[in-house]
Amino acid sequence: MKAWLTVSLVLAVAVCGCSSTGRAPSGGFVPVKSSVLDSVRYDATSQNLVIVFDNGDIYEYHGVPPSVYEGLMTAESKGRYFHENIRDKYQYKKW
Repeated sequence: MKAWLTVSLVLAVAVCGCSSTGRAPSGGFVPVKSSVLDSVRYDATSQNLVIVFDNGDIYEYHGVPPSVYEGLMTAESKGRYFHENIRDKYQYKKW
């Protein structure tokens, strides 16, 4: 894992209080196969989706329904799905 990504994930864990267990939606970051996204974390209760991008940027999207998260995780192109269904559609904050 790239050093900057490791630092980003450590910061993400510290900020969100979650662990990198690789289990979703129980709180851990899940690695995804994508040229744009690195890993995601989803909390169905709060409907918050955290995305770690391949460049190390981390964004938290608010009010994302479970169906959108499921669509992302099953999409053949996660980057395309993100751009068409998540980006600019939900309030977010950059970590």
